[in-house]
Amino acid sequence: MFPGVFTPDSFFTIKQARSQIPLDDFHTITYTLVVKMLTLNGTYLWILTALQIALNIIALWFVIRSLKLFKSRSQELTTTSVLFCLPFFGPFSATFWKDSLYNPLVVIGLIGILKNCLRTNAVNTFDRKKKIVIFFYSSLLTLGSLLRHEGFVILASFAILLFVLSMILKQFRNLRLASCSFFACSLSCILLSTLMINVTDAKKVPSYQRTVSFLLDLQYVNATRPDLLESKTKSILDQISTDKSLSGAANCSGPFGFWDFGFNEQQANLRSSEIPLLWLKTARSDARETMFEGRFCRLKSIMPPIFSNTPTQGYWPTTGIGFNELGIDHGTIGNTFYPAGYSWSYLWRNNGNFVAWPGLHLGLIFLLIIFNSRVREVYRRNHVIFIGVISFVLLRFLALSITVASQEYRYYYLVYLVSMPLLTLAIYDSLNSKKAKLRNVGPKDV
Repeated sequence: MFPGVFTPDSFFTIKQARSQIPLDDFHTITYTLVVKMLTLNGTYLWILTALQIALNIIALWFVIRSLKLFKSRSQELTTTSVLFCLPFFGPFSATFWKDSLYNPLVVIGLIGILKNCLRTNAVNTFDRKKKIVIFFYSSLLTLGSLLRHEGFVILASFAILLFVLSMILKQFRNLRLASCSFFACSLSCILLSTLMINVTDAKKVPSYQRTVSFLLDLQYVNATRPDLLESKTKSILDQISTDKSLSGAANCSGPFGFWDFGFNEQQANLRSSEIPLLWLKTARSDARETMFEGRFCRLKSIMPPIFSNTPTQGYWPTTGIGFNELGIDHGTIGNTFYPAGYSWSYLWRNNGNFVAWPGLHLGLIFLLIIFNSRVREVYRRNHVIFIGVISFVLLRFLALSITVASQEYRYYYLVYLVSMPLLTLAIYDSLNSKKAKLRNVGPKDV
């Protein structure tokens, strides 16, 4: 995959890094600046690819290590190595996306803060070294969260959740400091993001993008049952709509309505502040059933099996470089191994839609905690970290379900970081139990 995996989003960012097009905040100005600095103005792309791979390996090991899934360091490292070879992790970590940096930085920062705050049993144990360590992990968490527009919202929500838990549960009492750290990181994200946009004079994201998921719900009603809409709501939506946006919204399970909205952008921006109110108003009208039908249609891609009988979008197991005019190709090294990698990914592409279903993996986490004795034992021994990590995963899952129009599987990478290590532990324990039973079989039994 040398020098990395590239999609249209990747080329868009690289063009900005090379100063071929003006800077904007669509993929966050932070990510563009990181790409620009680390690749030396978009020249040495492999540097960022190597960093992403290293960070994702560390993040996967961090999860396995912090949850104390295995008893020996060799088992932890072996599990990390094997899992990283799976399409959930390998191709993703080598792809030029902001998510490939966001996820590992956030996970490492999150776990680092939680573990160090849990180890602080008294004020006098919170020494200068501990402060430096927590500051380091807070910096990683802040940088990671700056890479996504909703990053600060998830941090603030998690800070509030931790603070509430620390007030009502004795075992979470030491995490009040952690909640303050997460809230400080959230505020830092807001301030730094605003500062970088103003300093670089980057073009801001169109205002309608902030409420686009709610606009798509309303557009679905306007495209399928416009007779159910109130006259004022329909009048506003008609000003925003085009034939393209209506056909895209009606096809809620396809990619057309997700990545190419086709709205009248000028009108959409003018009316963006009204959309949430129109959504609430429609939710109380006769059109609510149709509107929620559209929302559920999009969420089928990621919801757990009890809420959805099949995913409606596929996973992106990309292993290539899309067509581009930037002169980016695999080179001699990449072309040597690319055919084998592509043939393997093609097999995954046919099955990945179901195997990588985020809702299935989310359900798997809770099923293993409830029904697998080995996972339950690990949970009881380290339940504070378990609850902290899973709560963050759920908050991100919920935030994406509410605010993001496109339900691509790559957004739910954090779910795989928890589900796959737990599944590996369950399989490993099952195999060991079978081996133990075979060893205990005596001659008479045979």
